[in-house]
Amino acid sequence: MKSFLYITVLYLFILNNLSANDYKNWAKAQNESYKTYTKKDKKDFAKYKKIYADVTNNYKKKIKKKWLKPEVSDTHKWVEYNKQLSSRKIVDFNKEEIKLEVIADNQKDARKRLEQLFKKLLKDDLKSAYANDVIGVQANKKLGIKYQKIENTQSIVADILTKENKQDIVNKIKKLPIKSNSYKGKLIYSVAYKLPSSAILKKALLYKKSIKNNADKEKIPEALIYAVIHSESSFNPMARSRIPAFGLMQIVPTSAGVDSYFYLYKKKKILSSSYLYKPKKNILIGTAYLHIVYYNYLKNIKNEQSRLYCTIASYNTGWGNVAKAFVGANDKKRATALINKMDEKAVYNRLINYLPYDETKRYLKKVYKRMQMYQKIIN
Repeated sequence: MKSFLYITVLYLFILNNLSANDYKNWAKAQNESYKTYTKKDKKDFAKYKKIYADVTNNYKKKIKKKWLKPEVSDTHKWVEYNKQLSSRKIVDFNKEEIKLEVIADNQKDARKRLEQLFKKLLKDDLKSAYANDVIGVQANKKLGIKYQKIENTQSIVADILTKENKQDIVNKIKKLPIKSNSYKGKLIYSVAYKLPSSAILKKALLYKKSIKNNADKEKIPEALIYAVIHSESSFNPMARSRIPAFGLMQIVPTSAGVDSYFYLYKKKKILSSSYLYKPKKNILIGTAYLHIVYYNYLKNIKNEQSRLYCTIASYNTGWGNVAKAFVGANDKKRATALINKMDEKAVYNRLINYLPYDETKRYLKKVYKRMQMYQKIIN
């Protein structure tokens, strides 16, 4: 406590004894050091992005030697190989499907290994998935960054399967004909299982408390958070895009990550993948970013529904690109003035017809439709 008081008094003494010019110079120096800090971090992330892309491509080349299609994890799909690249587990949260595949000599051997693979899948959690993420581990190693552990033991897929589902998969492996394909003289055996229709909702409800708490805190509709997560990752906790963006709400560390962390803690920090793969942290950061967009970037849009449409589109593509849909340029002030002259239906139609990217047009439609669905569930 004494040291804190001493530092505070010393700080005030320095400020009080600085002349106006001295203070300007001092403030400028602080600002310059901050700019240097952000430039360095952005440079580091650009380096990580390149290394991540290189590692991903090299890993795919290795996979291609054994598999016709070199599957790797993405936003809606989690994929994990064994060390020998002779088996793989795929959970596609968007298609709501589990696929198990092995390279084996015959059906008998394939059935045995597929059953073992399924047992491993039931044990897979965030902790093991992150530790075994070849691309993440290698990218960090090349950068000289210590690969941090995740202690979260939330299941990848076991938590959304009933006992009956699990038994169905085992029976399918043991008794039903197994699909096989030949590639480079090797036989690949596979079993696919459609997840129950309630699977996505079950996964969504695992995050109910975090979503409710953050929605209340940031004054953001719960349904919007559910709809964004559903559209960004289909509730895949290990979601990762090529940008790369990480986790449930697909946070890009250098943009939404930095802005949200500063909003929450008044510190500039580029968040690590281990931070963003933690569901609670990811929802915290993602909801904070929705707050920033709705209450800060778009605060001058008067109609709340129009502002909601623009928030959804901005989450995907940025406020600058949303402005282009209205005035053809990144002129937010002029775009806001035009939006305020339009009714909410006209704003929605303008976005759907004139947003620069088709992906964002689809994104707006999906999120808004899912928002209505989740609102009914919440009610």
